Amino acid sequence: MNEAGVEPPCGAMAPCLRNAAIDRAKVAVLLPLRHEGRTVAMVGLGLDRVLSDEALQPAREVRDRLTVALSARMREHQLLHRAAHDSLTGLFNRYGLQTQLEALLGRAAQGARLALISIDLDHFKDVNDTLGHEAGDELLCAASHRLRSCVPAGAVVARPGGDEFVVLLPGADEATAASVAGLALAALGRPFALRGGENRVGGSAGIALCPQHGTQREELMRCADIALFAAKGRGATSTSCSPPSSTVRRASACRCSWSCARRWCAASSCCTSSPACSRATAACSPPRRWCAGSIRSVACCTRASSSRWPRPAG
Repeated sequence: MNEAGVEPPCGAMAPCLRNAAIDRAKVAVLLPLRHEGRTVAMVGLGLDRVLSDEALQPAREVRDRLTVALSARMREHQLLHRAAHDSLTGLFNRYGLQTQLEALLGRAAQGARLALISIDLDHFKDVNDTLGHEAGDELLCAASHRLRSCVPAGAVVARPGGDEFVVLLPGADEATAASVAGLALAALGRPFALRGGENRVGGSAGIALCPQHGTQREELMRCADIALFAAKGRGATSTSCSPPSSTVRRASACRCSWSCARRWCAASSCCTSSPACSRATAACSPPRRWCAGSIRSVACCTRASSSRWPRPAG
């Protein structure tokens, strides 16, 4: 019986009682440990006879101390979980992605392979603009569920922000990564039921491999971004693999990552040395000649509140 004199469910408690040999005692007393209104653990006492409430008080005090310690540990775990996970989809957020990627790169340093797939939804802004942000949130949750369902066991799925998703595939080669990316894009290409109607979104994917394209977190993610923009330049539901790491290092010499370029384009900015900015999609695709290592200079010019663009001096 428990401390209130009520028999607990035998099926639920029997394994615990057997493991502690309490089931062989004449009297079993169960003291529950509760956290936020639910029982999270149980202290069991096997006795030769029924004890008074006063005699059980020391056991209750031990139970109370254990409850405080367990509650503190659970709150700490919840805070750590919230810090590393997206509150909307439950996927890893940017911090969680970086932590997971660093851990996997540590294994890759010992010879293990790793593939990183960067995925963007193609028409997410249209859904937000026409159906509202709540529909956009529903779309992100549904897309997250589909991505989870098409990746292999051991894969990491993250949402760094917005309509961006990242899949980490430990031990995967290019063929495996391309296959998973194809499954992911096929899943995202199926209609989504939003606000009583069907909406087609689709996506694009870029692949980067470790160690072929980089062994550092920022380098690998930059490679995946470059491959993603190349895929977007080919059209919807496209997949692209990153260029060799030597090309990426030359491209990064301009000190302007493609993710920055995309944000500038989305904010009505213009990369003055590249005409390849699409205002319709708010995405910037690098010309092929850039990927050949022929970058000489890049400038960014942001339009102010006035209607005119600032002119360079001289």
